[in-house]
Amino acid sequence: LLDFTPDDYGSFASDNLDDAWQWLYFANNPDNAQPADDPDSDGQDNAFEFLAGTTPLDGSSLLQLRMEPVPGQPAVRQLFFEPFRPDRTYRWEFSTALQPAWEPVIGDPPDPLPGGETRATDELADEARKFYRLKIER
Repeated sequence: LLDFTPDDYGSFASDNLDDAWQWLYFANNPDNAQPADDPDSDGQDNAFEFLAGTTPLDGSSLLQLRMEPVPGQPAVRQLFFEPFRPDRTYRWEFSTALQPAWEPVIGDPPDPLPGGETRATDELADEARKFYRLKIER
């Protein structure tokens, strides 16, 4: 499917999902192509799977996040996620109380690694508790 306007093709139009992506996965079953649908029952709807770069028809294809301490540096944490998409912007944020006041993580920005995982560094991870979230934008 060659589509110069990414959200105007037939039953895939005007839903904020790229038509070529919807065609790739749902050409034979467009009834499962809506943004709120979760055809693989993995808890991540099509809108999220498109943004995260995961496969909407494979329940094992998920955005995966993890955090690790840095040996010898108790106030530093490495933050990992996969998959990485070069056409997305990623930003780690944190909160110490799970309140709406999320702040950017201070440290190294997300850096893709050879195995498909991406690593960032939080250089100020010395709070008693700290919650993280990954913002993805296209």
